[in-house]
Amino acid sequence: RSLLGRSRDESMVLRAGRKSIDINDALGKLEELEGVLLPIIAQQAGKPVFRRLLIEVYDRLTRTLIAAADYGPADERARAEEELATISRRALGPLLAALEDEDLTLRMMSIRILGNLRNGNAALPLARLIDDEDPTVRVQGLLSAGKIGDPRAVAPLVKATSNPDRAVREIATWALGRTSSPAALAPLRRIVRDE
Repeated sequence: RSLLGRSRDESMVLRAGRKSIDINDALGKLEELEGVLLPIIAQQAGKPVFRRLLIEVYDRLTRTLIAAADYGPADERARAEEELATISRRALGPLLAALEDEDLTLRMMSIRILGNLRNGNAALPLARLIDDEDPTVRVQGLLSAGKIGDPRAVAPLVKATSNPDRAVREIATWALGRTSSPAALAPLRRIVRDE
């Protein structure tokens, strides 16, 4: 941990950080590592390696909880959903910031985690990825926005239903239906009528 804040070599920081993630995961102390990374990120805002490590911590923190929330027994699901909501409140800012990162892998990881956390505050930024130049980002952003199903994403989802790419239109239509918003009814009726 002490190496993370002192090293100037980004590849060494990344290697040391990933080893620290593995060790802290095995010890059940990933949240402590998150607490170490957050002030380093604040101090060294120009170094993207620390944000990458933090996103990797969130990925590791949420993996088993997401599986438990989606597929576990009812009591396990409730506990996992509660823990995910707590993590989501802490992780939302860094995950949304990572959507703007130049590193496509980091962006995709953030998109996936945000969709799995199902925080309604992430739905609109995810749906707005329809304007991204990368087609994979566009599609994954729509899928994650659809997983969340928040009505705040209606406007960009409606826009996406007119996209020239049929796959994008179909995913946007599905995501629009998942919002359960009255504002989605007229566009959904139009889509059904036109198909």
